[in-house]
Amino acid sequence: MMNYLLAVLWLLIGAGLFLYPMFTNDQRMLIRLGEGTKFNAGWLALLLALWNGVRIWSRFSQEALAQKQREVMVEREKRHQEEPPVTNPQFRFDKPEDQPKK
Repeated sequence: MMNYLLAVLWLLIGAGLFLYPMFTNDQRMLIRLGEGTKFNAGWLALLLALWNGVRIWSRFSQEALAQKQREVMVEREKRHQEEPPVTNPQFRFDKPEDQPKK
């Protein structure tokens, strides 16, 4: 839930940082990186929004994997309970009288 809120927050901040200089012609919000090179901090906000999006996606994929593993374990336990184990009577040492004679 927190990643959703942070992603939306960073998207709104990024949109605000991109749109403010366009509508006001105020260049003070831009970061100067040298002679004539200006960097909009909105890119950093969008990068953080993307990071939160990746965290949301990884959580969903991890939960889906865990759900699939739980389903496999339930199916394995169900199959193990339904099928009796196959044993070779020659290797049953608990009941020597039931073994076939050679």
